[in-house]
Amino acid sequence: MPGVNDVVPAGRILRLRYDLHRVTLRELLPHLRAAGNAPSSALGWRWRTVLWLLTEDVQIERKRARQIDWDTLVRDIYQSQYRHRRHGRRDERPQHWRKYQTS
Repeated sequence: MPGVNDVVPAGRILRLRYDLHRVTLRELLPHLRAAGNAPSSALGWRWRTVLWLLTEDVQIERKRARQIDWDTLVRDIYQSQYRHRRHGRRDERPQHWRKYQTS
């Protein structure tokens, strides 16, 4: 399957190395079940699988959050510069440029 780098059988455990940018465990599980290599149904292994899925979801969301668009970058730069001005100093730029949101 595309994205799977390495499959190593270690006794009764099958170790997979895969590229999270190309494939996730959520996508791999149906293929593993079809091949007869489903994760164990023991409670500990079910928890481990759920935690692994959650960890992948968090990593993917963090990657999406780091992708900053141009408008966000400009707003952040403007806010950082505006905070360093002395109190009472007005911005000489037009009114519509001074509207910003603080985080």
